[in-house]
Amino acid sequence: MKKIIKIMMIVCLPVMAVAQQNYADFEKGNLIKFGVVSGKLDTASKNPRSSEVNKSLKCAKYIRDKNTKFDNIKIYPTKKMSDVSAYASHEGFPSKLSMKVYTSAPVGTLIEMQLGSKTNESYPSGINSQFQGYTTVQNQWENVVLTFAQTPEGSMVSSKDVDMINLMFAPGAEDGSIYFFDDIMGPDLISETGENLPAKE
Repeated sequence: MKKIIKIMMIVCLPVMAVAQQNYADFEKGNLIKFGVVSGKLDTASKNPRSSEVNKSLKCAKYIRDKNTKFDNIKIYPTKKMSDVSAYASHEGFPSKLSMKVYTSAPVGTLIEMQLGSKTNESYPSGINSQFQGYTTVQNQWENVVLTFAQTPEGSMVSSKDVDMINLMFAPGAEDGSIYFFDDIMGPDLISETGENLPAKE
């Protein structure tokens, strides 16, 4: 009986991971605002190709600046994220960030999200954690899962003070590709009372 209980606990652990919240579907409403971008951003672009992965009519379109190796998009959630330590870990079955992406960039293109503070956007002191994922197709929608990579040495942002996302497509590369993205998923946002903030309808 004990063995059965242990097996059930192991099987259920990934399911019990912290819930994700959709910050932006670019149609019903967004729980984020966009700040400085290196390239060109259109947050009301037509979906380039509807599919089972993404049937939305609208999404974001980003033309990366090929002359900026660490081209980035600053994103500000409307509230702080709940404690991100459940994401920023290599232990057990940590929750992951994700987003839907459509691009003609080469398969294996790196996508990185850095969670940090809008009051200190410098690297590494203003970054709590880095998450990375890679594209696996071209000219098709896919859900790119970003797993925890590291907490940069010199970080000064606690896991309970994250209110900024730094999104980078192909960091370190001279890439001028176009990236469509949608449904940015991450830790729940919390209100001033400490309750989870519902997505806008």
